[in-house]
Amino acid sequence: MTAHIIPRKKKQMIPVTLTTTNGETKTIPFYNKQAVENFIGFFPAKLPKGYAVCIDAPLVAIHSVWVLGQKEKEQVPV
Repeated sequence: MTAHIIPRKKKQMIPVTLTTTNGETKTIPFYNKQAVENFIGFFPAKLPKGYAVCIDAPLVAIHSVWVLGQKEKEQVPV
């Protein structure tokens, strides 16, 4: 009897699409759902106030989550 070797599947990355209010998009790959959730948790703090970004990650059931920027604009010394 011959053993059948089943090739191991490569772990699929989770694509997360960011869309700005003016329609620009960027896709960022993540290794797991926890990494996506961590990103969504810290991203508003890095985004300047007045900016909004839509986050989509259908593979982990995240659809059209809008995050608003919370970062204060830095004052430029004169």
